[in-house]
Amino acid sequence: MSSNLIQKNVITSQNYSKSDFVEYLKKNHLCYVSSTKVGSSVIRVIFLKHALGPIYGGKKYWFGNLNKFQKFFLQVKYKRACTPDERKVLFLVRNSFERVVSSFEFRKNATFNIIKADYLKKNIDIDSLTIVEYVLLMSKQYAMGNRDWLVAHFMIQKEAYKRLSPHLKKIDILWEMDYISDILNILSISKGKNIDINIKINVNIHDDDVYVRYYKENPELFDLVKNTFKEDLDWLLPHFKFEEDFKKRLNAQAPQK
Repeated sequence: MSSNLIQKNVITSQNYSKSDFVEYLKKNHLCYVSSTKVGSSVIRVIFLKHALGPIYGGKKYWFGNLNKFQKFFLQVKYKRACTPDERKVLFLVRNSFERVVSSFEFRKNATFNIIKADYLKKNIDIDSLTIVEYVLLMSKQYAMGNRDWLVAHFMIQKEAYKRLSPHLKKIDILWEMDYISDILNILSISKGKNIDINIKINVNIHDDDVYVRYYKENPELFDLVKNTFKEDLDWLLPHFKFEEDFKKRLNAQAPQK
């Protein structure tokens, strides 16, 4: 299944040599494809702020805060600089068990007030839902084809890649969100910038134990998420053992204070 979208010799956040990776990035044209609820908004800002490369979504590229002429020139230059086969694609992924909690917590963001108001018109109070009820509702909405921002958090990551990058080839670099600062720093070195980039993705979650707490308090949540995102977990299993890793976190004893 993974061979349909992922290169056999894919570079991952769990399997790379820093020195070799720097040289690889120097020689190739990297293009970042964003997904949903994987810290993509924060990454997009960093990527463009430090001119680390173009971001691809749909049918166009973004190159940062430039005027129309500069953007047009860079797009033409980039497209001429390499053929689609020469572009190396970076795709960011996230553990589904964390992604769900992050989405649930993100309801508190004012960005979603309009969306929540729309749900209220349907007699659904998003803020009153438990996390189990929230996952069931969002999964149902996704299956029905609803595409508002909250539902987009439940898009299968494999489907997100196919939707956002129809003209790009297979994924060359598959990176877990928890290690995004590592690749951004390596990328900055490859471009001679050597910027110290330290990103905090989970702006609404200040304690890693929050993820575990939701699953401890809602025992049915683990299997619910596992079944909801089975396609992603299976697709990424050769490279990331998300289910096994998260189980270890749940079974680990809380650290002594």
